[in-house]
Amino acid sequence: MPRRDMALDKWIEVAKARDAKLKDAVRRFVLEHCPHGDVVLFGSRTRGDDHALSDWDIPHN
Repeated sequence: MPRRDMALDKWIEVAKARDAKLKDAVRRFVLEHCPHGDVVLFGSRTRGDDHALSDWDIPHN
């Protein structure tokens, strides 16, 4: 495997770990601050066509 591919693989691995931590943080925030509210999801992560460089769409009031 070329060195460049190894670096990209490592970056993707780190991004996935951060995504998992962010998902958990968002879940905990919603449960704590909006236990009876609605959560509206949208964007590529909701559609299921996200990728390693996809951003997070988190609306606020």
